[in-house]
Amino acid sequence: MNPITMQLAKAVTHADTIAKNREAALAPLREAVNSATGAIFYGPLMRSTRSSSLKGEIGHGGRGEEIFQNQLDQILIERTGKSSGNQVTEAIVSRFANAAINHYDANMPKLPEYSAPVLPETTL
Repeated sequence: MNPITMQLAKAVTHADTIAKNREAALAPLREAVNSATGAIFYGPLMRSTRSSSLKGEIGHGGRGEEIFQNQLDQILIERTGKSSGNQVTEAIVSRFANAAINHYDANMPKLPEYSAPVLPETTL
């Protein structure tokens, strides 16, 4: 391998490691946002759908559906919130992650400025 290829391979490996660390760090945030997104956006949608007047004899589960409807809705809301490719969730996670990074950068202690020592002038 030539040196440039080796450097590129190291850079790709380093970028992959950073991406994996980022995903691991964002996992708890993503989980919290998934549940919040489900409860905030999909919960009211499910309630309004269930309260519509489009119930007919076909496709209606009868008394059993009425009894367990809330539990089914809760499971569907959780699964919908966790679904991959959810643009609302990804936008919220991205916003929170960027805010956290900016907060971290703003609160990092500043390193003292380095100044090279001044050497005394010598005459020859």
